[in-house]
Amino acid sequence: MFYSFFILLLLFTSASYLIAETLSIPTSVRNLSEDLGESRPGEIGQSDRSILKIKIGVYTFNDVLRILGKSQIVGGKSEETNLVSEPVPEIEGDAVCYVSSHPGDKTQVVFGSGPMGGWKKITFFQVLDGSLALDLPCAPSRLGNKRIATPGGLHLGASVKSLRFKLGRPTKIDEQGLSFVFSGERRMTPQEINRFGENVMDHPFFDVLSGIRLTHHDDRITSFEVFHVLSY
Repeated sequence: MFYSFFILLLLFTSASYLIAETLSIPTSVRNLSEDLGESRPGEIGQSDRSILKIKIGVYTFNDVLRILGKSQIVGGKSEETNLVSEPVPEIEGDAVCYVSSHPGDKTQVVFGSGPMGGWKKITFFQVLDGSLALDLPCAPSRLGNKRIATPGGLHLGASVKSLRFKLGRPTKIDEQGLSFVFSGERRMTPQEINRFGENVMDHPFFDVLSGIRLTHHDDRITSFEVFHVLSY
């Protein structure tokens, strides 16, 4: 009987260890499911839609290179990788990455675009603690460090509880991640209506999808993504 009890105890301990190891596997927003799940009415505020003075929906890859320095623009509708030494007209791509050049600081910052940004305007950015290698090249930058934050105070190491207080309940909960996704409409400006022409006269509004996704450990943010996309 003692032998049987010992075997059961050993199996339980091993299983508990494996579960703990599985739950502690590090992840980042780049590993979360692309399925955003549900959304609720609203929009991410402007104070959280920029970092390092780079504003989503306003700034382009050209601006990122001008502010943070040369790096590789990866992907794009042409599915090519362009090595850019300085800003040039009409840079297109999927993403560009920087890693902190400060000793001991592995912070990574990614800026990205897509069809809704014409592969030029930034539609999202990600900040990661560097615990995982990325699937794209990152150029060193002294500006991209662990202290960077949005004007609204979103940063690595911030309390998840405080963000939930600010944004409300998450719209999706993953094993190590949370999503706050919002949808709504924004009326077009006169200039935008003129650009689209008669096609929008009946309903001159953009659909807006925005949100913050993050991973966390012990109530502290280990990586986050902010996105804001207009479509019609």
